[in-house]
Order: sequence, then C-alpha cells, then structure tokens
Amino acid sequence: MEQEQKRFNGGLLVIFEGIDGAGKTTEVRRVQEALKSENWFVVNRRTPGGTAIGEELRTTMMRPISRPAMTDLYISAAIQEALIEEIESQRQNGAIILLDRSPLSIAAYQIYGSGVNPEIGWHFVDDGMARMKPNVTLIYDCPPKVGLKRARSLSNQFDYFESKPESYFEKVSEGYKAVAEKYNAVVLDANQPIETVHAQTMHHISSLLQQSASQATPPAPVQS
Repeated sequence: MEQEQKRFNGGLLVIFEGIDGAGKTTEVRRVQEALKSENWFVVNRRTPGGTAIGEELRTTMMRPISRPAMTDLYISAAIQEALIEEIESQRQNGAIILLDRSPLSIAAYQIYGSGVNPEIGWHFVDDGMARMKPNVTLIYDCPPKVGLKRARSLSNQFDYFESKPESYFEKVSEGYKAVAEKYNAVVLDANQPIETVHAQTMHHISSLLQQSASQATPPAPVQS
C-alpha cells in the first residue's frame, strides 16, 4: 500500500530567483527530488508560465519579437494573476510549492533591466509578493558574464531575454541586489560547487519544515 504523502499545514512557498544561468532551475529540480524522497507533497511552478494560460503567454513573451518594454510588464502581470490563484489552491492542498522566478523578476528584468515605469512596475511587484506570501525567498547570485555564458552554452537558440547584451544583465543584477534587501531574501553564492549550493538551499528549507513540526498540534487521542 502506497504511503500517503506528507502535507504542510497551510502550504509552503519557496521562491528561487537569480539571473539567467545562475543555476536556480537546476536547484528547483534537485530540491523537488530531495523532498519527494522524504515523502513530501511537492509541486513546482515557474513564471513566466506556471498555469495553462501562463505557459501560452510565456511562449509569446520569449519569442524575439520587437515590442515596447511596457508590453512585457503587462504580460507578466497577466501571468502573475493566474499564478497567484494557482499558488493559493496548492497551499490549500498542503503542498510545498517551489517557484522558479517570482514578482521579483519584474523588478530585476523590467524595472532595472528594461527601464519600465517604476511606479507601475513596483505596484505589480509589491502586490504579487504580498499576495503570494513566500515563506522564504532564495536569490542565486553570480556575475552576469558567468551566468550568460552558462545559459547560452545550454541552448543553440537564445530567447528574447537571453539575446540581450551583457550590459542589460548588469542592470538586472543590480535589481536583484535591491530586491534582496527590500524583501529580506536569502542570497546564495552560485559560484560555489553545486553540492555546496544544494546543501545551503536544503538547510534553509529544512529549517522551515522543522520549525513547522515543532509548532504542530499533536493529534487528539482516540476516544475509547
């Protein structure tokens, strides 16, 4: 008989962030495997994407089509709205949700990188973070040149953002430094060996799980 998966009361949201090539997507997969091996109910989602409509909009967004920067902002906002609903649903299911990118990418890529109207951009960032309520936000940090080299070595065809110049990603990197401070994110050095990065990631997630277990209400005794 298959053992029932463990669920987290109220759900748990872990955000993984960083510039292209920082290794966050690889880490999401590794964390998912580690938690599933411990029989946790785990789902991973991404943004852009994360829902049926979000994936369709992602496909359009990643195409190398010339457009105003504000267009990307509003596409991101539409994707985010559907994703917030999906995250709330998974929270109610007691899932540990691993989110590859978040509203913070709007700040890093679009406000800092593309220079969209900051007042409008920050509205969507702040609203998204307030409604998602992440339990921990992890930002994987590496020099833009290193990240770009990694990202481009994995693909023969760069998407709309990967094709941008290194100067763009330097602005994105500055954006992540700003949001890390504003949202009290955990910054991990992505230049370390992959096993070290994974161990540090699991340390932060395990701490949340242990804290929850210590605060859990024991089951009521069975009445005879």
